[in-house]
Amino acid sequence: TEIGLNGAELSAAIMTLCLLKSGRLDRANLAMADLSSSNAPEMSAISADLRGTVFSEANLRRARFDRADCSPLQVKRPEGTLTCEADFAGANLSDASFAHADLQGVNFAGTILRRANLQDADLTGANLRGADLTGSRLYGTDLRDADLAGATLSPNALEEAHWQGAQGISNG
Repeated sequence: TEIGLNGAELSAAIMTLCLLKSGRLDRANLAMADLSSSNAPEMSAISADLRGTVFSEANLRRARFDRADCSPLQVKRPEGTLTCEADFAGANLSDASFAHADLQGVNFAGTILRRANLQDADLTGANLRGADLTGSRLYGTDLRDADLAGATLSPNALEEAHWQGAQGISNG
């Protein structure tokens, strides 16, 4: 059964361990939501607001995040400003699509991104330490200042990507 939440207001929602198979969250506001350990294969969150959203340990195989905003979210608090980044650490994002998405500073540490479409995505300063990017499309992807230490990449994967200043990449 398909779950239709297009355009829904779900900011700061706690949705841990949710079953969202084929869920439709296009244009939804999920800023600061917690979807940790959720099972959401084939979920669609196209043009969604995912700033500060936590997806750690979630199953997001074949999910669509095209044009999603995953950029850091500045939260004003009396004790000072807090910066929250989207967190996909350890998630399975095989075959997911993040084409043209804003992924600046996002945590993809240890994430499975096999065959993911990251074409023209902005991953400036992202943490891709230990991520598996085998077969991923990186054409036009901005990886400047990203941490790719221990990441698995297909041969020639960075030929069409912008990776100046990225850590963990050898020029050899």
